[in-house]
Amino acid sequence: MFEAQASAKFCSYQCSARSKAARKTECTCEECGSTFLPAYGDKRRNFCSEFCAKRHFKRVTKGVVRARSYGAEAEPINPIAVMDRDGWTCHICGEEAPRELRGTMRWNAPELDHIIPLSAGGSHTYDNVACAHRSCNLEKGDALPPGWADPQRLWVHRGSGGIA
Repeated sequence: MFEAQASAKFCSYQCSARSKAARKTECTCEECGSTFLPAYGDKRRNFCSEFCAKRHFKRVTKGVVRARSYGAEAEPINPIAVMDRDGWTCHICGEEAPRELRGTMRWNAPELDHIIPLSAGGSHTYDNVACAHRSCNLEKGDALPPGWADPQRLWVHRGSGGIA
């Protein structure tokens, strides 16, 4: 029979461990999407491994370093979150940008595009970035969106010298 002090919640260490194991919930890795059980005492873990954590933070902070080199306002941006927000659709041509091509060199691979380019004074914030195809982003170059001050500079490819 179990007789415990008033502050005791479990009869033994084994009962305590079973209770903790039952309360553990699976988490989803923010980088690779796999499910995992966090280690003991690590309830707020967002990544399944150190590799995924380093890969995520490298990808998220790369744009901040580049934006600061231009002297622009910058915040850490998760490109995958932007692609999800935009429905994996190119904001320039309106066609689908296949998720499985992310990170490849294919012409229709989705990329992060600065709507107002960093070189034109744009910021590296969620309000100024959108999903674009690699080819559309290259074609746009450092041009400003339609309706901005200099109409000769709108959507001009760097090498062509004319309106695209």
